[in-house]
Amino acid sequence: MQDENGFYIFFLRRSFVLVAQARVQWSNLAHCNLCLPISNNSPASASQVAGTTGSKDVVLKAQVLAGGRGKGTFESGLKEGVKIVFSPEKVKAVSSKMIGKKLFTKQMGEKGRICNQVLVCERKYPRRQYYFAITMERSFQGPVLIGSSHGGINMEDVAAETPEAIIKEPIDTVEGIKKEQALWLAQKMGFPPNIVHSAAENVVKLYSLFLKYDATMIEINPMVEDSDGAVLYMDAKINFDSNSA
Repeated sequence: MQDENGFYIFFLRRSFVLVAQARVQWSNLAHCNLCLPISNNSPASASQVAGTTGSKDVVLKAQVLAGGRGKGTFESGLKEGVKIVFSPEKVKAVSSKMIGKKLFTKQMGEKGRICNQVLVCERKYPRRQYYFAITMERSFQGPVLIGSSHGGINMEDVAAETPEAIIKEPIDTVEGIKKEQALWLAQKMGFPPNIVHSAAENVVKLYSLFLKYDATMIEINPMVEDSDGAVLYMDAKINFDSNSA
């Protein structure tokens, strides 16, 4: 999916960790010019959306606020909370075994949680993977941009083995983020010249989202370049300040 400025954003995992809320409305994120895949609460609507992607390869993701969904099992007997399917008809059949069914994972234990919706989006094929995050750090007394060319893996391992691969750029809370900062970070992360400006624009948009919703962390892992040369977000996690208005 594409927004009005031509930037592509795909969330193959929506893992919003909310303290004061159960979830955040997708429409609010869209107001930040972030184009998002559609969450569906029925097999029929999931199948309909799959038919509009223009691709036979579609990803279904159970919308349950818990980790380890990819290795979970539904009470219907379906294994895995993230499924790749190859036709709208198959989407309807698979989502019917997900929606309204309990999903059990190692994190949730025997209690499980009901899956009320599934996320539907086109399957993408990453060429390169990067890591990007915005977080509040006491050492910098404010927000910090974090980037790395080592995406799609555990960043704790990267920090332990190759700490020099992690780039940090503090943001002045008075002046805000500068385009030059975003471009510098995107270059250091290793984005090629043909998409480095696109990556920088996405960094600026994410910082706007960070401020607008009083986030304490936004983590995109991985942020990728796909085979068409587009910047995609394949996975996202957002923490919100529970004391914000």
